[in-house]
Amino acid sequence: MKTEFTREHIKPDKNILYVRGDLTVQWSAMFKEKLIQLQEIGMGKTKKLVTVISLQEATAIDVSALQLLHAFKKVMESTGHSVSVVSPALPSLAELIIKSGWGNILYNTIDVQHTKVN
Repeated sequence: MKTEFTREHIKPDKNILYVRGDLTVQWSAMFKEKLIQLQEIGMGKTKKLVTVISLQEATAIDVSALQLLHAFKKVMESTGHSVSVVSPALPSLAELIIKSGWGNILYNTIDVQHTKVN
């Protein structure tokens, strides 16, 4: 399945990146590019920037994407910015992330109900 990335600028200090489709190694270069763009937005900002990565519409995810998310989150948080990852709506995919141990690494809180991003 083709993967789409859409960035939405909510407020001067909040950005959301929506991921739709398969987030696998095939799309990792494009995903990395989108994360770098978000990182560049935060560079040099003194005000805390909030970034939300929504995986709600992800249909597949592999370790390459999880590693990129983890690295992005660590870099942003080390510069005083906040990153939240919203779990996939697909129960089997959300469960895989949690059971594999990545949920504790990526999520600030475990989103059991897979609520929508607002």
